[in-house]
Amino acid sequence: MIDMTDIIFNDVSLLHTSLETEEEARTAFENFIFEIAAAIDDGIVQSVIRSQVSLLDSKINLVGGDEWSISRWLEDKNVDRDARRLILTLENKVPMEMEYLLSKEDEAALVTCIFRVPDENGLECFAFGFALHTESIVASIPTHNLWKSHVLSGSVLIDGSVVRHGLVHHISQSNHSEKICKILNDEEFSSIVGRAEFVAKKDKVFPYLKFSPEIDHQIEKLTARQILNLSLKLLKMNNTAKMWNDENSAMPRYQFSWRGESEQTMKQKEYRQARTFKLPDGEKSIFENHLDFSASHRIHFIEDADNKTFIIGYVGDHLPTVKYKH
Repeated sequence: MIDMTDIIFNDVSLLHTSLETEEEARTAFENFIFEIAAAIDDGIVQSVIRSQVSLLDSKINLVGGDEWSISRWLEDKNVDRDARRLILTLENKVPMEMEYLLSKEDEAALVTCIFRVPDENGLECFAFGFALHTESIVASIPTHNLWKSHVLSGSVLIDGSVVRHGLVHHISQSNHSEKICKILNDEEFSSIVGRAEFVAKKDKVFPYLKFSPEIDHQIEKLTARQILNLSLKLLKMNNTAKMWNDENSAMPRYQFSWRGESEQTMKQKEYRQARTFKLPDGEKSIFENHLDFSASHRIHFIEDADNKTFIIGYVGDHLPTVKYKH
């Protein structure tokens, strides 16, 4: 079973709704609760909701201006006991609290970016952005068609311009947890439990990615736990590349968060050389773009637009930079 993650509550689903009656609001909220329970039972999330609002004190907007109160629902004696118990035991935590540690890069990105769903002209949605940077799962109350898919798509903007698109796992109603669980627990993927399995199966498990011939040697330095974390990140990269191919688009819609190196680092020859690895054809190239698979481990890759894939050049310890010289 995969490592559990957190649920990030999408408070925009309280405000942007198409529900007209209190009964519709009640049904939507209960579907939301039962799907969270399913996700907990399936082992893909913890019994924690991180939110910028108090869920228990929240209200769902109805068409016409009325509201449906979650606190009134809790007072209803006809409410399912298990549902009431679950919602009362879920902790409400603001995402930026200290116990949820973010890298400095991710924290800076959250502050400087605006996140919108489903596109750059859509609704601002902090939960989507937070999930992009923490590999978390967004949970929405299914109050609108926007919140009725097991994938939530959106755009990341800086100073009003789109810098990338992204997708995150999303839970709101029946079968979403099942779909996500199936994706994350694919039989072949789950069979990677160590170095030998990764080397033997990486091309089959991640068919939309390409790997440097140097990867097989690099993987020998990783623990089984690190290989699991690496595989989870590569799965997101593979899914992004698959969608890129399926849509035949000019650019990928990223399902993972990445960044380039600083200008100061790339100006220095020794640091450029440290990021130079073999391509699948044996030629060499600089692999500047990277993402984390632990606090001190990185995946370095190249975006191959001609073949709509990502070439993985390096997996391992954080490479030296101007600020991180080892």
